[in-house]
Amino acid sequence: MIELDPQSPDLAFALCDLGHGFPELGYLSLAEVSAIRGRLGCPVERDIYFKPRFPLSVYVEAARQVGRITDADYLLVRIARDLSLTLSEKP
Repeated sequence: MIELDPQSPDLAFALCDLGHGFPELGYLSLAEVSAIRGRLGCPVERDIYFKPRFPLSVYVEAARQVGRITDADYLLVRIARDLSLTLSEKP
């Protein structure tokens, strides 16, 4: 999760992957997410041990490329390098 809306605590802005091959960056309802159950009936869980090492833009681009949220180091490092080159080339 990236940020909660102070005006509506049920609304969050996040990078999400429901396992359909289309990770999304956007707003979501925490009530709707908490109602989702997986194949075995398990609820969605937050990875409390995840520590981001890159900006959100790197994770979003990696998810777009592979169709899921990933922490594959080789991919994240390459994308971070590519994005920094692109950003530094802009006037």
